[in-house]
Amino acid sequence: MGRDLQAYVSADQTFSVTYWTGIWEPKREGISKEVEWLRAALAPGCAVVSFTPQRTWVLPGDRVLRLHFRRWLFLRAAALALERTADINHVFGGVGAVAHFLHVLGRRPIVLTVVIPGTALEPALYDRVARFVAESRGLAATLVAAGVSPDRIETIYPAVDIDRHPPQPPPARGPFRLLFASTPSEASEIDQRGLGLLIDLARLRPDIEVVVPWRQWGRVTEARQALESHAASELSRDTR
Repeated sequence: MGRDLQAYVSADQTFSVTYWTGIWEPKREGISKEVEWLRAALAPGCAVVSFTPQRTWVLPGDRVLRLHFRRWLFLRAAALALERTADINHVFGGVGAVAHFLHVLGRRPIVLTVVIPGTALEPALYDRVARFVAESRGLAATLVAAGVSPDRIETIYPAVDIDRHPPQPPPARGPFRLLFASTPSEASEIDQRGLGLLIDLARLRPDIEVVVPWRQWGRVTEARQALESHAASELSRDTR
């Protein structure tokens, strides 16, 4: 079992956190935006390590280390150095997309926030985690099915700042526009992220405009071709 959080922190204690995540584009990508918001609110000045298909990049002033995913030795060195200075490791990622972090971390308690679905890891790796946070009941159920005890999981949905984004009435004129800011980085994520449902929506409700900003990392061409093929097959089915 992972190191116990209670041995390191209590409710009336301040603590240092190192955040471990994938893509680091907090102005454009949802998970890194969430990490950046959480760091600013709870642990300002703490370090972030990003293990990503993006190129290696360091921002000393922001305390962000972005490592290309082939830089395994650098990731191990970062874990060794940063775990000496932090009380908690907070890992953000998919159900099965965090194995690299769980392999190199463990000198301090690990909190794993699961934000997207995927193939579960072997139970021995999950045993290294002190506490799980699932961002939906479905993700919590996936962890339970993988052998994680329910009493180790908290389900906490992502927050929305309603001061910055208050509810608005629908537009009085013009088409209703739906912005879906979660595009796939590879073809396998199309159905995971619900894009197939958006294609169905656009087909059934032509009065609704669906806008999908496309991210420029990962296997972009492959994902776009798969999405176009999916849309073409739906159109072909409708015309039969």
